[in-house]
Amino acid sequence: MVLAEALRARLLAALRPWLAADPAELRVDPGLLARSRAVARGVELDAAALNAAAAAAGEPASWPATIDRAAAAEVELAASPWAAPAVDVVVRGVDVALTRGRRRRPSLLGRNPRR
Repeated sequence: MVLAEALRARLLAALRPWLAADPAELRVDPGLLARSRAVARGVELDAAALNAAAAAAGEPASWPATIDRAAAAEVELAASPWAAPAVDVVVRGVDVALTRGRRRRPSLLGRNPRR
């Protein structure tokens, strides 16, 4: 199906900055008058992209950890312009590894800046 392949390619292109690798399986079922569904299995997220997004979201103290690994066994996305809620997301088999600790920035307090 040409429409399903086009939607699959577009979805994969939108998610690629957040993915460490392409999903093991990505199935897209377009529904013109019914719910459209996308199911991805074996999703591994890019830890560096997640850490950058967490750091950009606010103060470093608000996120006192580093993401080492993030993966999901299955992610299901269902969308419909005719039903409420319009978008449903189900994530199964979440695996996240964090390293606790804050990144310290060098401080000029207590130092002589002229040295």
